[in-house]
Amino acid sequence: IELIKCKPGETEAILKEIDERGFVSAPSPYVLGLGVQHPGVIKEHGFIVSLDEENLLLDDDGDPCFLRLRWDDERDLGLTRRAGEWNDDWWFAVVRKESLAS
Repeated sequence: IELIKCKPGETEAILKEIDERGFVSAPSPYVLGLGVQHPGVIKEHGFIVSLDEENLLLDDDGDPCFLRLRWDDERDLGLTRRAGEWNDDWWFAVVRKESLAS
């Protein structure tokens, strides 16, 4: 699992950039493992999100909710609903495409 920054934008634009850079969104279980095994990474990065579409949850309005890790005086695991743009506060959890193929 790696953490990368992307240009601020809508979810589709972020996913396209992730793909063009040779990555896919990290599966949610990978991100959960990162949060459990390496809490210092959350503290260092502040906001980490997985745009894992295979484990996507929808809110009552049908908007996507993504798994996120956040540091707020301690580790915080939750869901974030992003109907608009992602700003440059977010780090995106990704894995290299070839690592999932092996």
